[in-house]
Amino acid sequence: MSDPTPDDSHTRPTGPTRIEVITPNEASTTAFGEGPLSPETRTPAAQSGYAQGRTLAPTIRRMWLEA
Repeated sequence: MSDPTPDDSHTRPTGPTRIEVITPNEASTTAFGEGPLSPETRTPAAQSGYAQGRTLAPTIRRMWLEA
């Protein structure tokens, strides 16, 4: 017996959509180095990610308000 396919038609957008993909910037990548969860790099990685988020927040905010 196969798994039923959920009906997600009520959650799919009906019009144009915009997707913003956020990936670690150079500062964040440098901060977490080889081990992003390593105790030695955890704080610098978190600080870099937070700073990147603060920088990108206005762009994401505008995107949400346009929706």
